[in-house]
Amino acid sequence: MTTLFTGLTPPNDEYIHTPLIEIVPPADGEALRRAVADAAKYDYILFTSRYAVKYWFEADYEPHIPVGVKVVAIGSTTATALRKHGIDEIIQPDVDDSYGVIRLFERLGGGRKVLIPRSSIALPIIPEGLRNLGYEVSTVIAYINQMPKNVRKIDLTTIDRIVFTSPSTIDNFVKIYGYLPQDKELVTRGAITQKRLEELMTCKIRKIKDNEIPLLDDFLYEAIFIPEGIEPPSRDIIKKPDLQVYVEDFGKHKGDFCLVAKKGGKIVGAVWVRIMNDYGHIDNQTPSLAIALYPQYRKQGIGTRLMQQMLQLLKDEGYTQVSLSVQKTNYAYRMYKQLGFKVITENDEEYLMVCKVD
Repeated sequence: MTTLFTGLTPPNDEYIHTPLIEIVPPADGEALRRAVADAAKYDYILFTSRYAVKYWFEADYEPHIPVGVKVVAIGSTTATALRKHGIDEIIQPDVDDSYGVIRLFERLGGGRKVLIPRSSIALPIIPEGLRNLGYEVSTVIAYINQMPKNVRKIDLTTIDRIVFTSPSTIDNFVKIYGYLPQDKELVTRGAITQKRLEELMTCKIRKIKDNEIPLLDDFLYEAIFIPEGIEPPSRDIIKKPDLQVYVEDFGKHKGDFCLVAKKGGKIVGAVWVRIMNDYGHIDNQTPSLAIALYPQYRKQGIGTRLMQQMLQLLKDEGYTQVSLSVQKTNYAYRMYKQLGFKVITENDEEYLMVCKVD
C-alpha cells in the first residue's frame, strides 16, 4: 500500500512525504515575549503542541515557567518537548485532543486563569470550552502555521492511502488538488482532524453563488447524454444556441434557480431551472430543469437529493410544475419517475416529462 503523508514528520521512510503545513515563528515575537514575562499571573499554561513549547522557550525572557504555575500538555510529543526543557511535572488529559483537555479542566481545581500559547490558525474549541467552564482564558500566537511554497504535487493515481495530521493539512490538500479523492483510504490523526474530514466529505446542497455561475458551462456539458460506445462531442458543442439557452446570462432572469452539491471541498453537481424555449419547454409559466454531476459522483444518491431540494424550492417559490426532457436510454429516467415526473409526450428518442410541485 502506497501512503501519502501530509504532516511534518512521517513515521517511516516508506511513506511519500509532501508536507502541507510549514511552521515558522511570528514575524514579531514581542507578544510572545510579553506573555512569557507575564506567565506568573496564570494558574495554568496549556501547551497544545511541541511547536508551542519550542517557541515559548525560545522567547527572550526567564523564567519560562514560574514557580507555582501548573503545566498542561496535549500529546506525548508535547510532554517530551517540555521534559527536554526540565519540566517534569506535567498534567495530561486521558484523551489527547481538544475535547479531552476540556474534560480534564472540568476536574482540575486550584486556579481559574489559563494561558494558551498556540498556532496562528488554532481553532477556538479549547478557549471557548474552558470559558464555558468558568475559566479566564488568554491566548498568544506562538508560531505561524502556513502552507509551504512550491508544494510537490503527487500523481494521486499512484496513492492508496492519505494521512492527514491536522485540519489545515486537509484544507491545504483541497487547495492544491481541488478535491478529496473518494477512492482512497483517508486517515486522520485526532478527533478534530477527523471532524474536519467528515465536514468536507459530507455532501452539502445549497444555492449557487454568483461567482460559481461559470461552472454551469461544465455541468451543461456533463448533462449531455452520451450513449455507451459513442465518442463524446467536443466541449465547443455547448456554444450552440440550442444549448446556450440553458446557461446564457443565468441568474439575471426571473425564474432562474440553481442548487449545487459540494463534496470533498469541491462542487460536484448542479441542478438548475429557468423558463426557456428548450427541449423540455411546456409553456411560459413552467420552468425547465437540467441536472448534471461529474462522472465519479454519479449513482451515489446526490442527484436525487439535488432534485428533491429543487422541487421543494420551486414549490416554495409558488410554481405548480416543472418539466424536463430525457433520452429514453438514459438511466436517469428511472430517477425522474421515482421523484414523480410523468411522461406527457414522446418522440423516437426522448420523453417529455412533467412533475407537479404544488
